[in-house]
Amino acid sequence: MKTDLITYYHMKYGIKIQDPNQPLLIQSENEKTTFIVPELCYEASLGKDFTQDKFKMKKLQDFKLNNPNDRYRRINTLIEKFQ
Repeated sequence: MKTDLITYYHMKYGIKIQDPNQPLLIQSENEKTTFIVPELCYEASLGKDFTQDKFKMKKLQDFKLNNPNDRYRRINTLIEKFQ
């Protein structure tokens, strides 16, 4: 039986997709495809216990995107994974 994602999310999780015309993000890796509904995505943040730990925050600096060229390269890499 075939179904669309709007019906699937409603039947499986009781979630009603508000915008049926939003673009669907598709990420494929190692022959596994993941479909991502943007409306259901949430911004992730670090917990207080992490942000108040100076050692952890210092280690995190290596991963922050401070250089515009690095930021551009990483964003393009992410976009390529979603295509």
